[in-house]
Amino acid sequence: MELLEDSLKLINLPYTFLLFLCLLYWLNVFVGFITPDFIDLQFEGDTDIDLDIDDVSFSASVWASSAQFLYLGTVPIMIITTVLSTLMWVFSVLGNHYLGNESVIYALVAFVPILLISIFLTRFVAYPFSILFKKLNEQEDRTIIGKVSKVILSTTHNRKGQASVLVGKAEQKIYIKSSNNENISKGEEALILEYDNSEKCYLVQPITL
Repeated sequence: MELLEDSLKLINLPYTFLLFLCLLYWLNVFVGFITPDFIDLQFEGDTDIDLDIDDVSFSASVWASSAQFLYLGTVPIMIITTVLSTLMWVFSVLGNHYLGNESVIYALVAFVPILLISIFLTRFVAYPFSILFKKLNEQEDRTIIGKVSKVILSTTHNRKGQASVLVGKAEQKIYIKSSNNENISKGEEALILEYDNSEKCYLVQPITL
């Protein structure tokens, strides 16, 4: 009961709310095991989130560094978010409780160190997941190569784009690059040739009719 009271205090409420959203997400995923249609919907929703983040040009280098540090792109973003939210909630609730803090100003000042420490620890928690999902992705790669994809973000040989490809019953979004000097525009179809490990994307070529 005391833990619940501390969680609902104003100084801890933002962390509690974020953790609640993560728990609600995983509850929906659990329900999805019973409702297969929801799994397909949820899968598409997750990949859309990745796309939205990738489209943001502001502080792109900072985002890329943070994503690499936390294994984003290998580990699903909601796993990272849940771990990070849980750690931040634990540090906030326990820190404010044992320090006897009730000050909102102090809680705001403590946000930055709590965030930095949580990010650092999240990397270690995410590491075993990155190994697992990397193996799963390697198995999945063999089912993607040779398929026809639809370009949703234009690409060239020097600039990454994004395409949608049907894997099983779900649409999966992948990063792509043109295998030659041709520009491939949004809406065109492209054949997936191979996976480029150095660039972390698929090489494709446009399908001409």
